[in-house]
Amino acid sequence: MKTRKLDIGWFLLNLCIATVGGVVIGTAVAMFLVPVLDRISSRASAALDFEPFVLLAGFLLGWLVNRRFPRKAALWVWLVPFVFLVYDILTWSTKWLEGQTWLGNVWDVFFGNCGGTDCIYQLTVTYPLYASAAYSLAALICITLGRRPASHNKAMRPAQS
Repeated sequence: MKTRKLDIGWFLLNLCIATVGGVVIGTAVAMFLVPVLDRISSRASAALDFEPFVLLAGFLLGWLVNRRFPRKAALWVWLVPFVFLVYDILTWSTKWLEGQTWLGNVWDVFFGNCGGTDCIYQLTVTYPLYASAAYSLAALICITLGRRPASHNKAMRPAQS
């Protein structure tokens, strides 16, 4: 029973680091870059998407955490935001439609230009999925690289005299 509680604890910790950490760090870096890019070119800052920064932050957090504390629970943190996204899409109200199809509106709000929602759905639903998926990918790489055959480990050790 103690092991199961420990696994749930590691899962919840990884979930928080992946979703909250990835989104906060990724959006903070992107928001910092907007004024910098504005000085260079207003077109560059206007074309700035936050998604790559959220993905990169999630991946880097997943890499850093799982190099030190590799846990299989980290491989599954993307499931919780995925379930939230699917639920939100399936229960999306048609009252927001203004000359758009339901699918077009869902695409704009969750993945596109945010529609008229000030990007709150991307920030709270879509970005956590992006960050946690990148986190899980990094965890998979760390766990896979951490498993070396015994013969590989022996070959890497210096000879003892």
